[in-house]
Amino acid sequence: ARALARALVSAALLGGAAVVQAQDLAQIGNQWLQGALAQGDSTQTMPLRMEVQIGKLDPRLNLAPCQKVEPYLPNGSKLWGRTRIGMRCVQGAKPWNVFLPVTVKAFGPAWVLVNNVGAGETLTQEHAMQKEVDWAESPHAIIALPDDWVGQSAARNLTAGMALRQTMI
Repeated sequence: ARALARALVSAALLGGAAVVQAQDLAQIGNQWLQGALAQGDSTQTMPLRMEVQIGKLDPRLNLAPCQKVEPYLPNGSKLWGRTRIGMRCVQGAKPWNVFLPVTVKAFGPAWVLVNNVGAGETLTQEHAMQKEVDWAESPHAIIALPDDWVGQSAARNLTAGMALRQTMI
């Protein structure tokens, strides 16, 4: 990221127009994502270890040269699980807008079933053990506290290895 920034500043100082290449988009997107996730950490009640995986754009895309790319979060999107961020050219001869696929993982403690549980069966402390899982693997919220699931009944058949989520009880 620093090398890219230096190249852009150098080109500007020399009077040339630095061009952002398609391969730079992943780096720009990753830098933006890290900043956005760092800002969101202050609102987390549970300590989660975040990981970001940047996907690739379709190699057949032929984007026009661009001097300035602006990353953004599309309306209705969240930085959680499989999602995307927008990348738009805001300074170039021909503006463009593409979506970069990303996966945001959020690892934290959760209760994971040690055995299968039948629909309607009452859950006890012995049904689950605490493990680290990816909270963002599913859109349904993790049940973090045993008080929220012990004594509740399973809403459907549950399989050993599943992390307990709100839709399961």
